[in-house]
Amino acid sequence: MVALAAGGEHRLLLDDLGRMWAWGSGGNGVLGTGRGWHEPNPVAVDMTALGSARVVMLAAGTHNLALDDQGRLWGWGANGVDQFGDGITDNRWTPLPVDIAALGAARIVELQVGDSFHLIRDDYGRVWAAGAEWALYPDAGTSVIPTYDGLTELDLSALGGVAVVAMAAGSRHALALDANGAVWAWGDNSAGQLGSGTLDPSAAPIAVAMSPLAGASVVAIATGENHSLALDDTGRLWAWGANEQGQTGNEENAPDIVLTPAPVDMEPLEGAHFVWP
Repeated sequence: MVALAAGGEHRLLLDDLGRMWAWGSGGNGVLGTGRGWHEPNPVAVDMTALGSARVVMLAAGTHNLALDDQGRLWGWGANGVDQFGDGITDNRWTPLPVDIAALGAARIVELQVGDSFHLIRDDYGRVWAAGAEWALYPDAGTSVIPTYDGLTELDLSALGGVAVVAMAAGSRHALALDANGAVWAWGDNSAGQLGSGTLDPSAAPIAVAMSPLAGASVVAIATGENHSLALDDTGRLWAWGANEQGQTGNEENAPDIVLTPAPVDMEPLEGAHFVWP
């Protein structure tokens, strides 16, 4: 085993021969076996379309992505809002090619999958999105979900030329970590998961309020369904967003929505700190 990825109700495993294995709920074809059956134990993903290629990177969500050693991208699973950008909204039951022609000569260096959308980071420092654009999701009156027009380059001008070094995809929002240790967020913000201090959504990355960190830099980021996490370079963990079930790890009387990064209660660690390789 060299990599793992977790979707909502399924898991993917990559072995050292470049093969993929899946288990859990098989709805919408997310296990990639060609069947919709649930699998309690790992079963082989059907990699027939890949030929002799080996998978080197994978990501899981409501659908899955895999990058092979030839630089090709493959996708399978739910496709109801054209997550794979080919104009087709049929679910994919086995891995099929994903069109990444928009990247040109760039190589993919990171994949992240959320709820009906995914993100790609390339070695030119660009971030691309496809699928549902949750920042524009209407609150009422229609069930139509706005989508990106195929694979779309995100506007990173707010970062002032600083490179993105990591990403995270939540249910309907996303985070990016830049080379200076600042965090940026976009998408739905109905639970304060963007960390901006408001409930306003954003289609383009906006700065997460970093003042609570008192000058510390973030070294790692993660997302839950509607909340976000950041680890700083002093070993402290911060959280914001939905907190009705204690997701942000704060005291029991914390509000149901945490609008800016708040320290996670690390007293149970008895002085230990989280570390990041």
